[in-house]
Amino acid sequence: MDVCIYVGGHRASAQHFYGALSQNIDTLNDEGILYSKGTRRTLSHLSNAVTALKDGQNKRQVQADLLQRIMPHQDATRLIITDMRFIGADSRALSDDLTDFYAQLGVLFDNHSLRLFVEARNPTSFIPAAYSEAIFSDESKSFQEFQDAYKTDGFKWSQFITSLQAHNVDVPTLAWRYETYFDRSRELLELFTGSSCFRTYQADAKTNPSGLSFMGAQFLYRYTKEHSDAAREIFLKHFPSDPKEDVGFYWQPEQAVSLERQYQKDWQDIERMKNVFTLES
Repeated sequence: MDVCIYVGGHRASAQHFYGALSQNIDTLNDEGILYSKGTRRTLSHLSNAVTALKDGQNKRQVQADLLQRIMPHQDATRLIITDMRFIGADSRALSDDLTDFYAQLGVLFDNHSLRLFVEARNPTSFIPAAYSEAIFSDESKSFQEFQDAYKTDGFKWSQFITSLQAHNVDVPTLAWRYETYFDRSRELLELFTGSSCFRTYQADAKTNPSGLSFMGAQFLYRYTKEHSDAAREIFLKHFPSDPKEDVGFYWQPEQAVSLERQYQKDWQDIERMKNVFTLES
C-alpha cells in the first residue's frame, strides 16, 4: 500500500490543500484511497504506535494495529495523511525540533511504500505569516523581537528537510514552493492522492484562510500594550490572513534582497538533496 504524508510546512497552502481533499473525499474512498484527516484521534493512534515501538513491542503487530485503528473495515490501495502537528505547534513554525513521530516514521511504515510531501515558502512572506500566528502565544514580542529570537535571517527549508529525513533518508520526498502552489495545485493533489479526479478541480486562490494578517498582528501587539485582553475574535474578524497581502512595506530593500537570494540558494540546495524531488523537476 502507498502511504503519503503531507508534512507542511507551516503557514503555507495547507488550508486550501485540506479543503480540496475534503471536498473530494467520497470520490477518493470510491477509488480505494483513504484520506485520514489531521484529527486528534489520528495523532493519538500514531503517537501510541511510536510509543509501542519504543517499548519493544512486536513491530508487525504494532503496524497491523495502527492500520486497523486508522482504517477499520476498509481495504485501501493508498493511505494519505495530513497533520502538521507532527512537526510542532503552529505557533512555533520556525522550530526544527521535530517530534518523535518522524524519527520512527520509516520503521512505522517500512512494510509499505512511504512518501513525504513538503512545501517551502519565501521568507519575505513566510516570516510575517509565522509571526502572525506566534503572537497569540507570545503577545509580548514585536516583529523585530520575533526575528531576533528565532534567528530568521538564517532559516533554511533545506535544514528542515534534512531534519525530517534524519532517520528516513531512503523515503522519497516531493518538495514544492508556496509561490507556485495555486498554479499547480491540481497536479500536486493528483500526485499526492493518485486520483485523476483533481484534473478538473477548480482551485480557488481566494479561499478564506484562517489566522491573523501581518498588519493585524502588528495592531494586536500595540493593542495588548494598552489592554489586558487580546480580543482574538475581534482581530481575526477585521484582520484575517490574506495570502496576497503586501508586506513589502516592512522589509528594507537590502534585507528583502538578502532574504530572496537566501531562498533561491536554499531551493538549489533542496534540488541537490538525496531522494528529494521537486515539482519543477
